Amino acid sequence: MSFSSSTVTIGQSTKKSDYDRLLDNTQYNKTELAKASKGKAEITISNYDNSSSPVIQAGSIFDNNGVLIDVISNATPNVAGYTAVSVSTAFYIYWDESGGVFIYSAAAPTWSDILQGWYNGNDRAFFSMYKDSGGTLYEAKAKLEQENKIRQVSDYGEVGSLVMGSSTEFTLNTIHDPGKTVTGGSIVVSTYTSGGINLSCEGGSIYYGTSILSTRSVSLGLVGTWITLARVRQSSSSVYPGCLFQRIS
Repeated sequence: MSFSSSTVTIGQSTKKSDYDRLLDNTQYNKTELAKASKGKAEITISNYDNSSSPVIQAGSIFDNNGVLIDVISNATPNVAGYTAVSVSTAFYIYWDESGGVFIYSAAAPTWSDILQGWYNGNDRAFFSMYKDSGGTLYEAKAKLEQENKIRQVSDYGEVGSLVMGSSTEFTLNTIHDPGKTVTGGSIVVSTYTSGGINLSCEGGSIYYGTSILSTRSVSLGLVGTWITLARVRQSSSSVYPGCLFQRIS
């Protein structure tokens, strides 16, 4: 902005230097506001605790690539993005910067220290969830938290996750030292008891006899590669020893 004289008229006659100071203060406040709101993600969705499609709720406010965005009314991500996600696949709710809308995408975000958020390019991700094998559900919803915080692991999907259970990959009459690798899909993690599901190994083992494994056990359908954290030995074809597992990839 340029001025042809030493003063400008804003209501009463105001000196140009005073107006410049006002502009400087405004820019300073804008910069401080951007610093204070960096990484802000006060965002909520409906149906968080079930498998129905989510809606971003009015009143949510978040920072995307340095711009503070206020959700004035409820917003539903375009269903076309969900349709494009393969079945049995994790996906995310993103804010699409170029389109100015929320979208679904299976592209995994990465953490940005500079922007303090989970990004794919200029688009920020806020929630992860899972598309079931039937291709109709929005399962295992979890909000993406800051990199240095402990994050919810509703599907045991993150490297470093721990789970107590057994594996059908154990070999009969063989001692398995800590560090044996197994696939997540082979891990049985729980047995039914009265009143619901109880995470137990029934005295250190999960029993297969009389079809208990097939009728009373629950497999989470874990993904990735896991390792045992204790020595185990399967002494009988009907008994799978319980063990603590950790995901490594």
